[in-house]
Amino acid sequence: MRARFVWGRRNINLLHGDSRAALRKLFNGPLRDLSSRTLFFYLDAHWNDDLPLAEEIDIVFCRCPSAIVMIDDFQVSSDAGYAYDDYGRGMALVPQYIAPAVSAHGLQAFFPSTP
Repeated sequence: MRARFVWGRRNINLLHGDSRAALRKLFNGPLRDLSSRTLFFYLDAHWNDDLPLAEEIDIVFCRCPSAIVMIDDFQVSSDAGYAYDDYGRGMALVPQYIAPAVSAHGLQAFFPSTP
């Protein structure tokens, strides 16, 4: 996987580890001077016993209020054809799970319109 992303590209850095720590590291380092801009984040770091998504959203929007975040494996309530991750009670990637972060940061959630 590393070779697929990095091969011949100097503008890509892979970070391996806890996604929350990686986001903090980015905001304290290379993204420090860019956090006033609109940055795009693709979040896909979740597991059975650890669902950091709500914390990731909070980290991103506390440091970069005009960010755009795309979440992988998230429920599209209007279309059952979209699969989403569900690890049990309180651990499903559904709108209710991120509602506190959406409210706290005044965010607007958008969903795919293509079935």
